[in-house]
Amino acid sequence: DSACAVTAGGGVECWGGNGQGELGNNSTTGSLVPTPVAGLTSGATAVSVGQQSTCAVTSDGSVECWGLIIGGALGDSSTSTLCGGSPCSLTPLQVSGFTGRVTSVSVGNGEACAVTASRSVECWGYQFGNNSVAHSSVPVDVTGLTSDATAVSAGYDSACAITVEGGLECW
Repeated sequence: DSACAVTAGGGVECWGGNGQGELGNNSTTGSLVPTPVAGLTSGATAVSVGQQSTCAVTSDGSVECWGLIIGGALGDSSTSTLCGGSPCSLTPLQVSGFTGRVTSVSVGNGEACAVTASRSVECWGYQFGNNSVAHSSVPVDVTGLTSDATAVSAGYDSACAITVEGGLECW
């Protein structure tokens, strides 16, 4: 119930529902108009909105996420803020542990995935494609996608990547 956009100046602005901190504006009050995300007024290159969390790629190749922390979906579980009884972050947190510079990110429902400059896919949260059912609050390499992914899309309980050969790999 929220949306976000990268502005011409590289800032991120979000609007809509905000019960889990999805707008990243240090509040849980929704907004009918675009509201700047705290700390992301410039330098963002892409943004992806999931069910209750949001992530942005910055020009230095890092990823910042905010909103509900379920299954480690923000890539950082070190917050004590509660939104509706669940842990959340009302402002962006930098995801740590990537093996390379990130070029794109996709947020689903409790998981997020990123493509790195070396074309690997790394995911964190509920679904991360390495033959494990454990949650991870740090990025984990997706098995079999270490050098040939061009795009990734995280969904409700699955994710898929497009390979350089035009193939589709899902988990």
